[in-house]
Amino acid sequence: MIHTIASIVVIASLNSNEITALVEKVRSALSRIYQDLPLSAIRERSLRQPGTKDPLWVSHATFLAPGPEESDICYLVDSAIRLLGRGDEQYTIPTIPDVTVEWTGPRPDVSSVDVLHTNTEEEKFKDINGHVKNKITIVYVFGGSF
Repeated sequence: MIHTIASIVVIASLNSNEITALVEKVRSALSRIYQDLPLSAIRERSLRQPGTKDPLWVSHATFLAPGPEESDICYLVDSAIRLLGRGDEQYTIPTIPDVTVEWTGPRPDVSSVDVLHTNTEEEKFKDINGHVKNKITIVYVFGGSF
């Protein structure tokens, strides 16, 4: 079951083929919207955060990038370049950045003009989970993720 609401996609129990098809549809739709814009303008628009609207909890979290000893991805990229290259390539191994995410959830019994409490991010996340009534995941794509 898939419902699309603006830039929010609600996914309930999709298999990997359905998720792949969904990602392809989103990419296709976004490419039509932004087809005449330079990449820098697209990225600038995708990084804007409009702020919290409606009665929502919003909690931010950052997943730290793994250190070199915890991840082989940089090693694999380097190995692939060496294996497939001619040996005279000059390149910089990419770094793996931290990933910042935003969890959102309803704040029942408040109006859209109520101010979001200044709880810690951990407390906000607990409040979000305290109001969960069903097993639905909301995937919000922003920030140049595609």
